[in-house]
Amino acid sequence: MARYTQNHTNPYLKGTVRLLLSLMWLMGSVGCLSPKTEVIDMTKGDVMIIDDKVYEDIETGILGPTPCSPQKPEDPSFRGILINAPQRVTFIQGRLVPETNTFAKIPICGYYHLNVIYPPKYPSIPEGMRMVAVNTETQEKYVGPVIDCSDAVPPPKTIPFTKEELEGISVAAYFNPNLLEFVPLPEVPGVYEVYIELGEKGEDPYFRSNTVTIVIVAVER
Repeated sequence: MARYTQNHTNPYLKGTVRLLLSLMWLMGSVGCLSPKTEVIDMTKGDVMIIDDKVYEDIETGILGPTPCSPQKPEDPSFRGILINAPQRVTFIQGRLVPETNTFAKIPICGYYHLNVIYPPKYPSIPEGMRMVAVNTETQEKYVGPVIDCSDAVPPPKTIPFTKEELEGISVAAYFNPNLLEFVPLPEVPGVYEVYIELGEKGEDPYFRSNTVTIVIVAVER
């Protein structure tokens, strides 16, 4: 991640750097949604079906589009979260995937388009999200973040924008975490319903993505 230093010999440059940092932070953040904005619950999103083999080549952890990313909705007023994931994932008991150091690689390829207003509620949109996996047999719920927030850049002390200046601005981006790097699923076969949430139910904002079903299967060495 790039580091920025201030030029103490030029006050104009210092102010410009602060302005740019504030804008970069806000464009990755989401605040409470305006009452005019419809909160869409994408529990049954219309997402494309992709061959499971394509997911094997997905580089997890990148914040950009992949061949498995959800298609952008044609409706420009869409605000919500969409995800794609493999339908069937195999693993070999006791063996880790070298690429991810997990017992399997399960890419959750996501896309979001959300409004930004002042003041922001989360340091960034992905940092406010959480992945949820529910075992369909036991109903046990496993929860984890979407990204590693340990080295997140804190918000600026002051934000040189008003609510009116930010009204109508929205942010759209992609994310591709490996489910098992952040959600502690047991190393056993199972069927899981997986979705992503932003915020808490009953609060503003609250978004829930479409739900995908993932079957985890153990295979012989």
